[in-house]
Amino acid sequence: MAVDATQFGIWEAGPGFDVDVDEVFLVLAGSGTVPFEVGSTIELRPGFLVRLIAGDRTTWNITERRRKLYFSWPGPFVQ
Repeated sequence: MAVDATQFGIWEAGPGFDVDVDEVFLVLAGSGTVPFEVGSTIELRPGFLVRLIAGDRTTWNITERRRKLYFSWPGPFVQ
């Protein structure tokens, strides 16, 4: 679904590789880790709020199928 240029919705998926867009998501279900090509890793658990930056290269190591509520938008994130 989209409002103006902001996309949002529920996403469910298993393991895989991704080049990310600007996105904020809340983990609703599932678990795993997301290592970034630059060397850092985040953990996924229900209730975790995560921000991804456009161009980040990630690998999703999912140990329990994940479901997330996401918001993404075109262009740079303004702080």
